[in-house]
Amino acid sequence: MIGLSAAKPLYKKEFSAAAAFCSVTILMLAARYFSFYGFKGSDDLHYAFLSNHVLNGRYDMFFAQDIYAGRAVPVLYQALWFRLLGINDFTVCLPSLSVLILLAYVVCFKCGLQKNIRTVFLASSLIYFNPVVTRTTLGNLPDVYIALTALLVFLLIKKNVEQISLKQKMVSGTIAGILLTAGLFVKESIVLIYAALPFVLFFFRKKLSRYFITALAITVCMGGAGYLFFYYINTGDAFFHLVQIKNAAYFNTCSYQCLPQAEMIKRLTVTVPLAAVLSGAYPLLFLTAAFCSKSQGADPFTRYWKITFISLLVLAMYFPFSIFPYVPLCHDMRQFFFLFPFTAILFAGFLHQHMEDDKHVKAISITGSIVFALVTGLCSFYMPYNKWAVLCNALLALGFFINIFLKKKMRYFFFYGAIPLILFIGIAYPVYKKPHDGYNGLKSLHKKINGQTNFSSKAYYFLNNDTKTHYSLIDQFDTVKLFVNFDTVQRGFKPFRAYQQQDAFKNLQPGWLIVSDAYPENISAPAIHAVKQLLAGKFYSITVNKTTAYYLTSADAAEKILHLINSNSAGGNCY
Repeated sequence: MIGLSAAKPLYKKEFSAAAAFCSVTILMLAARYFSFYGFKGSDDLHYAFLSNHVLNGRYDMFFAQDIYAGRAVPVLYQALWFRLLGINDFTVCLPSLSVLILLAYVVCFKCGLQKNIRTVFLASSLIYFNPVVTRTTLGNLPDVYIALTALLVFLLIKKNVEQISLKQKMVSGTIAGILLTAGLFVKESIVLIYAALPFVLFFFRKKLSRYFITALAITVCMGGAGYLFFYYINTGDAFFHLVQIKNAAYFNTCSYQCLPQAEMIKRLTVTVPLAAVLSGAYPLLFLTAAFCSKSQGADPFTRYWKITFISLLVLAMYFPFSIFPYVPLCHDMRQFFFLFPFTAILFAGFLHQHMEDDKHVKAISITGSIVFALVTGLCSFYMPYNKWAVLCNALLALGFFINIFLKKKMRYFFFYGAIPLILFIGIAYPVYKKPHDGYNGLKSLHKKINGQTNFSSKAYYFLNNDTKTHYSLIDQFDTVKLFVNFDTVQRGFKPFRAYQQQDAFKNLQPGWLIVSDAYPENISAPAIHAVKQLLAGKFYSITVNKTTAYYLTSADAAEKILHLINSNSAGGNCY
């Protein structure tokens, strides 16, 4: 473990570090609150939908058409908050945010980093202040749960080397096995953690207790057997979750088996690094600069976390989630989020070890300036419209370059002050310019519709799933009302179709058709144009911002729109 300085009493250092952590956490929550503009409207709100099913006694984790239903941990955890605080924007985000804060706490205080203001401030900023984290915790998504599980499991392995008590070794092995078993009910990417275990255990086999390894192996085997038996007694098929995975498959940009072979080659080489650059995966980019500078030490702290990180990174890049055909992990950086805690630990540790060494600081500054100059160029080329991301990367490149020539005190300011500030500016940008006001428009529209006395109906129709899920959330997933997505082709997420009330298409009734330009439509442009032509001036309407609600006075009007949409929409994929 990295030693602590004796300059201050230990309790004062820890109090100052705790205060720094709380300050950064509050800053993150404030930025998230003031920059909130709605959800994505796909899987993030589908978990909320399932959590509401838990409260209504309708949740079925063995529903064959829904892969998300089998991810019981995030669903049940969110249902708990729904029960305690009701269904609203706050409780939709609260589960993943609470897990994120716990993750940041473990990184800063339990993984061997210096417990001082500078290190905690930087490490927590790396966790909190990047666009990937914002997307990963917008709604109750399971990726942050996987990141916490991975960190805790490998932390328990690291702690085992330091433990003397036989009881502690066996207890920590058992806890690690339980965490891995629980991860099976979180998300399928937990298999990467299982796959990385043998590599890490092999590298440190001489330092690990056989009692720890035995307890871990027994717990993992019993947990896996219990998992399969649980599915068998409830469905008659021990591998039923594979059925859910197969049934939920849909064509998307990560369907590499359906895309030209060139796309697969790109995925295995340049797509993931490019995605890291364009999505603002700053912890990975900072660590790249540190690795390139060759400033990392060979001490036990660095060696353990570096081997763990590299094992996970290689598996994330190339591990097959399907063998015939071969399908690797999706290149979306949200899927790689479990790597971020390890990058934050390593980069913060590198800086603490080498801040006093002028040679190493200059090496990190030189490589950092080169890395972020390249990142700035790539962002300018691929995302010229995102000037804010270009600016933040350019500031980092300039900062690293200037840091080459600065004196010691100013170097501390750059690494522990300027970097967190630039990262914070990056996520706080929506405070000044919201991407769109579609969600607030839907909220205002909802109030106006509920205030109508001449046009009352329990039926609500939508042209796409994003608008439907947002409006359903505003209505707290009211089971009395009918929410129908007219896009029956729906090339998006298959599980959403499975919950569509099919009887509604046979017995259409007067109701509100809600059309929002703030959310992307899955249906074709000709269909949208045809619908708007049909609606123009013929039905009572309410418009708020980019959203309009038309009151369809007859079932015939609803049927005509349904026919227009699906006769002009083209589905079809390789599934």
